[in-house]
Amino acid sequence: MIRVIQLPEIDRSLLENNIDRNLARKGILRRRVQEVVRSETMIWMPYHALTYEFTMDPQENESHLTHEASGSGKAALNAMFSSLVEDEHEILALIRPDLIDIEFVDYIPRSPDVIGTIDEADPQLIINQLHSIRTEISTELQETASELRKIHRRMQTMSVFLPTTKSTRVREDALTQRLAQLSGMKFSIQMRLGIPENVIITKVTDTGVFYCPQLVVLIEHQQTGIDRFIFVDLVRFVQKTKGGSLDEALSRLCSENDACRAALDKIINK
Repeated sequence: MIRVIQLPEIDRSLLENNIDRNLARKGILRRRVQEVVRSETMIWMPYHALTYEFTMDPQENESHLTHEASGSGKAALNAMFSSLVEDEHEILALIRPDLIDIEFVDYIPRSPDVIGTIDEADPQLIINQLHSIRTEISTELQETASELRKIHRRMQTMSVFLPTTKSTRVREDALTQRLAQLSGMKFSIQMRLGIPENVIITKVTDTGVFYCPQLVVLIEHQQTGIDRFIFVDLVRFVQKTKGGSLDEALSRLCSENDACRAALDKIINK
């Protein structure tokens, strides 16, 4: 018996329309479909249900604190691909804070159910790794912002006498772009983990594995023969949330990460 998010009733015509919208097209009006659906497999995708506690970073100036000194958060971490991801972007693709508050039910798998495998990665280490990356980003963010401020002050001073050099403009643009990139990544991590700014995660607890129903669709390009997987989140599909039903993060992960693609192929074709 396994814990699952109950598979809802699906309107097949709506589901097919949803899949069709994600097929590659060409032409001014995008009417010529370039891809065809080769197979569909419903998978019970495993997730770790995680809770964690955090405290405010003691190094932060108390005058800047805008949140409680301590708190807790929770999220779901994909349990099938955790040991196969390579960087913080791929780790983020595995975290689903929206699943953790949905009610679970007991379910006895039956043929021909496809049950996602659980890898050997320690979910606590994954969350701690992501938290460490966030800390490193915060440090680089401060350093980049400081250097950019120095350049701006220098530009203001020198502009009285000389025009700004091309090399200075190039450096300013590079730092501005890096600052935006770092800010976006830090915000994404905080949103996925559901934690405020400037906190330290002190404890992570795995409260068990649950399974979420996802439709894995294999799509093939008619001209090149190149195929790809897309994940349709059936829970999100029925809820009709603003984000739509396509799990873009997992779809991209299994297109770009060969190890994840191989793991998915293995359970579908076994």
